[in-house]
Amino acid sequence: MGKTQPKVQWYSSLPPLAPEATAVGLLSEAEWSRDRPDAHGWLTENGCLLGRCSLWWRQTPTWAGAPLGYIGHWAASAAAPELLAQAGDHLAAQGCQQAIAPLMAAPGATIA
Repeated sequence: MGKTQPKVQWYSSLPPLAPEATAVGLLSEAEWSRDRPDAHGWLTENGCLLGRCSLWWRQTPTWAGAPLGYIGHWAASAAAPELLAQAGDHLAAQGCQQAIAPLMAAPGATIA
């Protein structure tokens, strides 16, 4: 049986609890309040936060008649490719055909 990929859990507000362990820093309440993302995602595996990002699509410009997605608040470990893929899938489900990333990346973040 093949290994399953970790899934991103998407939140419409700042997650209330910290994960058991983290490979990346958490988003602060001040950042959440200041930037007001449409969603914030945590990629976890076995209780460890491997990566996080926020998404915007509701109040963004359009591109070719569709909302332009933004990916920001980026922080990821080796899970960066999986997090980016799932962020793109989530934006596509919201009608975005293009995305701009990273916005407001954490210092030292790994970008796929």
